[in-house]
Amino acid sequence: MNEIIPLEAEKLYKCFRFWDFEFNMEKRKRIENDIISGKRSMYVFEYAGKYIAGVSISAYDQDACYISYLAVEENYRNKGIGTALIKILLEVDYDNVGARKLYQKLGFSDGEINLQSRISMIKHLT
Repeated sequence: MNEIIPLEAEKLYKCFRFWDFEFNMEKRKRIENDIISGKRSMYVFEYAGKYIAGVSISAYDQDACYISYLAVEENYRNKGIGTALIKILLEVDYDNVGARKLYQKLGFSDGEINLQSRISMIKHLT
């Protein structure tokens, strides 16, 4: 599989190649507890059955989110995987012209229209 999936706390050990959690037990426990409590969401890029990259998203305050721990295993760098991990995807009703114009003004591009007449819009944070 080549896809971005949510990371479960019990699978954090699969990410040691690109995150430095293996030998820093204090950090590892904090991250595990954050995932379990819902304070932090972590996502990994799975390629050929192994996790090769990841990113963390958590609330910064009531107005913003914090992206951290973006890392790609060295052998897979410069292939667009890090970019794939920091994009924003949203859906909006196709006929909601005002919202679509706002999102386009913010740099989102139109994507596919699904069966419920909703359009996906995407913004790469590069």
